[in-house]
Order: sequence, then C-alpha cells, then structure tokens
Amino acid sequence: MAEMKQVISGIKQEMTQINGRMEKVEAGHPHFNDSILYLMDKSTQHDHDIHVLKRHILK
Repeated sequence: MAEMKQVISGIKQEMTQINGRMEKVEAGHPHFNDSILYLMDKSTQHDHDIHVLKRHILK
C-alpha cells in the first residue's frame, strides 16, 4: 500500500511539472503567432514588389 502511494505521488509530481511546462508553452505561443504573421506579411510585400518590378521590366 505504501508503495502504491509513492507511485501515485510520483505521478502527481510529474503531472505538475508537465502542467508548468504547458503553461510556459501557452504563454510563449502568442509571440510565435506574431512572428509568423510578421513574416507572412513581409513575404506578401516582397511578392508584390517582385510582381511590380517584373511588370515594369517587361514593359
């Protein structure tokens, strides 16, 4: 019985650590999304610039 309590206690500790790690990931997630949106916006701007330059050169 004491051995089972130790196992359960160990599992609870591991779950607490996992929850802490998940909270850190969730807290950092908005920054990741902002970075991706910024890069996508820059990529779109570059695509537009390339298209405009192409049109200008081909005239």
